[in-house]
Amino acid sequence: MPNLTKALDEGMDNFIKASTVVKDSGKHREFKTGAKRDSKTGKGRFDLLQLFTLKDLAGLLEAGAVKYDDRNWETGIPISEYIDSGTRHLVKFQQGLTDENHLIMACWNFMCAYDTIVRIDLGLLERNLDDLPYPLRNVSLHRMISVLGENWVGEKDPSVTCQD
Repeated sequence: MPNLTKALDEGMDNFIKASTVVKDSGKHREFKTGAKRDSKTGKGRFDLLQLFTLKDLAGLLEAGAVKYDDRNWETGIPISEYIDSGTRHLVKFQQGLTDENHLIMACWNFMCAYDTIVRIDLGLLERNLDDLPYPLRNVSLHRMISVLGENWVGEKDPSVTCQD
């Protein structure tokens, strides 16, 4: 995909330039040894990631790479496909089926849906992959409540749209 190639090339250029930059928040931590590091605040807590889940997701990615090719999903699959498949696997998990690791497959599909949304927003994938019928993700919760009312869950007035 030309946009992806261009983005990767630009990304590599930026990576090389950024490799000599050391960002500083101005807030430092000091350890018992006297060593200092920048603050962790706002950088995510990667030390809290669920390692068993990550291991099983990595196993699923390995199997998928053998079946479909490395990074096949990154070339673009409509978001609705991920939501449909993820929901189907979640239901199968809730039914107690054990013929596949349905919960990990649901996680993978929902992660891919999210990643696809991010890639679309970055211009790395085509907008038409966001084929959801009610794309409310760009509407603030405050706006949804003001348009649909406090008890909007499950009660949609057909005359109300959330486009604005």
